[in-house]
Amino acid sequence: MKPHPCNVSAFKVYGGLGTKDSEMHELIRGKLRDDDIPQTFTLNYKTAGAGVPFACRYIKICPILPHGSSYNMSIWHVGVSGIGEEGFVKSVHEGYIKHKDTLALHLVLKHLRRSNFLTAHASLLSQTKLRTEHPKITRLHDALVLEADLATTEELVKSIAEDEGLFEYCARVSPPSCVWKKMSPGADEGRAPVGRGGHQLCIDVERGVVYLFGGWDGAKNLSDFWSYTIATNQWKLIHEDTAAAGGPSARSCHNMVYCHTNRTIYVLGQLKEQRANGANPQPQRADADFFKCSLDATGQGGTWTLLSPSGADSAAGPHSISDHQMIVDEENSLMYVFGGRMEHASDRDGGPAYSGMYSFNLVTETWTHIFHDPARHDGPAANPINIYSRTGHGMVLYQPTNEIFIVGGRRSNPRWVPDMYSFTHTTLATQRIPVDSSIIHSITASRVCIDEKQGEIYILITQQSERDRSRADPVTFMTYHINKKLWVRSEPWVGPFKLGASGDVWEDLELPRPRSAHQVVYDSANKMFYMFGGNSGEDGIPRLNDLWSMRLVRPTVKDLLRKALLAVRKFRFKLMCDSVPPFEALTYLQTQVSGVVDNDDEDEAAELRGLLSYLLSRTSDGDAKMNGADDTKMNEESRKERRQLFDFLMQFVDPTEREPETELRDIVENV
Repeated sequence: MKPHPCNVSAFKVYGGLGTKDSEMHELIRGKLRDDDIPQTFTLNYKTAGAGVPFACRYIKICPILPHGSSYNMSIWHVGVSGIGEEGFVKSVHEGYIKHKDTLALHLVLKHLRRSNFLTAHASLLSQTKLRTEHPKITRLHDALVLEADLATTEELVKSIAEDEGLFEYCARVSPPSCVWKKMSPGADEGRAPVGRGGHQLCIDVERGVVYLFGGWDGAKNLSDFWSYTIATNQWKLIHEDTAAAGGPSARSCHNMVYCHTNRTIYVLGQLKEQRANGANPQPQRADADFFKCSLDATGQGGTWTLLSPSGADSAAGPHSISDHQMIVDEENSLMYVFGGRMEHASDRDGGPAYSGMYSFNLVTETWTHIFHDPARHDGPAANPINIYSRTGHGMVLYQPTNEIFIVGGRRSNPRWVPDMYSFTHTTLATQRIPVDSSIIHSITASRVCIDEKQGEIYILITQQSERDRSRADPVTFMTYHINKKLWVRSEPWVGPFKLGASGDVWEDLELPRPRSAHQVVYDSANKMFYMFGGNSGEDGIPRLNDLWSMRLVRPTVKDLLRKALLAVRKFRFKLMCDSVPPFEALTYLQTQVSGVVDNDDEDEAAELRGLLSYLLSRTSDGDAKMNGADDTKMNEESRKERRQLFDFLMQFVDPTEREPETELRDIVENV
């Protein structure tokens, strides 16, 4: 397929066992490039919530946009591959039908209980013997919605959160706040790292040491090698010039990783092209691209070894590259290298060439080529991986599933849309992962870390784009929950703000200023991020040398329980306003409700004051109800209000332990 304005740019694909919309699932939504390079997409084959696989008999392709404006759309070629073995497909289909039957019964049971058809609900539940929710959730529903027993309701809420642990899921996936702190580390005999961009950081989590090497100070490349000890908040200069110590020469846009198994740092690549301002980097010693530094027992010194004397490609590794990514697979003693711009090479269209993926055996110190960039004119004709190489991306390894996640990045093509992939080296399996729409164009300037124990990938976006520095937004933080396939967005915590004498908004906000060419590492043991340096792009501000720490403050189960109890007690207070003497209701407000209000939260404090006004407005009505109104009979309106409170409490509960969120009436077609 040649470039053409009628070629499809954006599309969706649906599939299922029938042709009706209700019988089809969205398999993918994506974008196509306008070139002659084949693209392969991995289609979704599992249901969104439960992850149950389903079979497809029909495929529907829905073109959305062409590459040329005001043109019709044409599809020239489509191929589909998958599993067609009859026995396997039959077993998948039977499992899917069983899942649908179970889900249908859950929806019917929810509808019956919500509509107060309790006899029918009990009969169907007894006949099917389904477990629709945790037993204590059932007891909570009965106590709150059916019996209006708010004292028992409160005790059950406490038990559900503290004893059963059903609030833990919500605490995990709730957006955390990002709390930044500017560090003031001690210098080494009065010396500290100068401002720079294009440098590299790596971290020894066990020792609590961050290592810094190289970078560009705005005029020249640097070759200094530093350590920062977290416990003492202290910089130490290990080598003023690594080249003089037998290590790499001054460089920037290289990459550096630390292997905990052999306590070794690996450095690969560098930017060798002329700078835009006309200044050239320092001459490179023997074109050496690949080094390792074996650290001593203290972690404050080491010995450099040259692993490739004339470019890694001489040993079947990547060509001379810059702005690539590396990760270490500790269990298999492998280092993976992906992407980066290749020196003195071009793609099929004459544009910059990008390096593919390689692995380096840390024991035998040998390279293996895994796949090339599909746009390479000198690569093999067939590339089954179809992950395009790039620069400025992030890459992390999730050891439990042996998956490599590649996030964002950029290419020289202005139509390039950043994406996210997972890749398994042993099986060559790839999966395109939908990226949250709010950051799709921002992950060209992201920094990516992972917490394997938590199963979370962290994406730190410090400015909208490294190419567009006109915007000055605060740092954006995204968390991708690997197992749940869920994106969660966080915002920086900002306290009361008042512009200070300096007139610098970022200093007064106590937030790092937007930047590019910076580096971030993650201390997984202490759940702390560290960011150093970068280029703000602001006039009059040189390369940065500030060091920041950032921690995520997540809502705890205790926090969620407090909010749940506050909702129950506010509801109970409003009922008391209509049924007990005002003094008794006021006492409850001042002791029980006030006791679970966060006075530092302006919204909650204002709501507490509003409840007092509510009491004053309801006093006369409450006296009337006490003197003759039936305050015990459960009318329909009161039951609906209690049901709404029950629904509110369910947002804190693990979705697998409560009734489905979907309403039966919402999926019934109009007739």
